Amino acid sequence: MSQNSKEKYSVSQFVMKVINGATSGIIVAVIPNAIFGQIFTNLIPVWSGFEQLNHLVQIIQLLMPVLVGIGVAKQFELNLIQMLSVGAAAFLGSGNVVSIEGVWNIVGIGDTVNAMLVSGIAVWIALLIEDKVKAFATIAYPSIVAFGAGAIGILTLPYVSSLTRMIGNIVASATALQPILMSIVIAVIFAILILTPISVVAIAIAISLSGIGSGAANLGLVAVVVFMAYGSHKAKNELGITVSIVLGGVKTMMPNFFSNLKIAIPVAIVAGIMGALAPILNIQGTPASAGFGFAGLVGPLVAYGYMTNSPIINIVILVFVYFIIPIALCMFVYNVSVKGLKIIKDSDFEAKL
Repeated sequence: MSQNSKEKYSVSQFVMKVINGATSGIIVAVIPNAIFGQIFTNLIPVWSGFEQLNHLVQIIQLLMPVLVGIGVAKQFELNLIQMLSVGAAAFLGSGNVVSIEGVWNIVGIGDTVNAMLVSGIAVWIALLIEDKVKAFATIAYPSIVAFGAGAIGILTLPYVSSLTRMIGNIVASATALQPILMSIVIAVIFAILILTPISVVAIAIAISLSGIGSGAANLGLVAVVVFMAYGSHKAKNELGITVSIVLGGVKTMMPNFFSNLKIAIPVAIVAGIMGALAPILNIQGTPASAGFGFAGLVGPLVAYGYMTNSPIINIVILVFVYFIIPIALCMFVYNVSVKGLKIIKDSDFEAKL
């Protein structure tokens, strides 16, 4: 029996648990390929073994629907058989397995949004029947949760996929028509969203944000991370807090953001400027890299694989765009915002852990 079987959740609490659990699954699935995929691809001419290594990190990514389901189930502290049943339901709901001439084929990661939806439905069913199937748990959960919720996912898949494809196509088309303007918009949106409970990783994967749009989102996240880390430093927080922000823990600053929403103004400025650099300097990415900024060097490593200059020039560009420019820009905008515009103050960034 799960530890939280008797706990009641509001709709918002339930949804946030689903999102947070799905994000953990997505991160586990995409990180190996996001970091090593482009590197292995570029090194295949050096040694053919890198092609096999590249296949391995891609296979891990193909497990995303199952990992999403397990991540969501873990958020609700379900037991092992419940957790595995939710993972199976999410796998069915993702639609990433199709039969072609009688042969089952895995076609990508499937629809992540539908996998998240099915995971939530599966958890709800698991909690609903928990007290009623105690003696038949090993039969009930695979049958009702895995198969039942998975079947529901097959029904919702066409509609959810159409919606996510439409959003992705709109973003891609707008970015192609107005690359600088849309890059600014995407960078600002992602920079603001990272300061909320919403998962930017899940969003990027859901709408298949790639190319310049992915690069813009990535640079927007770099901007907000550097800005919040500098604010943490100015507020004289412990060094560990500031370092954790840089290493991917910028969401720890959510309480600060919601305590003073004016922080969004300088954040939008630095993110917008950084986002504009994506089309200018040809900073591109994948759906998997869009939501990571420079955490784990995912953004720079993926961007490098798309650059066409000489290796030295590419490295110089990446050093400037991922480190020198955002640091100088954020320090300037921060000090203007504090001393000139006076819309924020150092104390706004004091840790609220």
